[in-house]
Amino acid sequence: MSLNIAKLLATLSQAARDQKLLAQGRLVSPGQMADLPFNRGALPNDAWLLVGELHPEMFALLMGGGRPSTDVTLMEANIGIFYLVVRHSVGEWEHRFLLPMVGASARTYVGSLEKFGVYAALTSAGSPNAVFNHLQRNPSDQVVKKLLSSVLSCK
Repeated sequence: MSLNIAKLLATLSQAARDQKLLAQGRLVSPGQMADLPFNRGALPNDAWLLVGELHPEMFALLMGGGRPSTDVTLMEANIGIFYLVVRHSVGEWEHRFLLPMVGASARTYVGSLEKFGVYAALTSAGSPNAVFNHLQRNPSDQVVKKLLSSVLSCK
């Protein structure tokens, strides 16, 4: 039974990738910025960056001046792992980053988030351009407090 479910999920996720509805994102550390195909703009030197590939229609809306709505939430999986969800929406399109908050890079990213907020570069396949989005987080924010307590307790 579980093999059939795994095959179904693999088929569905491949169909979503083929339609550009699902893409792998990337969490970029300050030391990896030189590898990006676009200029990092006014990003602070020590800030981390989320890089996500959008559906071409959503990217066109943003490049045309569309202003994304952005929010950040923290979800806990039933196995005790926290996931940071960063959502961008414009028009009828929505993009989500889903980051498991485990390991050394997650701890370092939380420090960047606390200090600088959430920086994201939204791009599309084959484009040398990116739309940058910044959401400043207040250190007293509930998401930041939860992240700090959950990630620090996983050391």
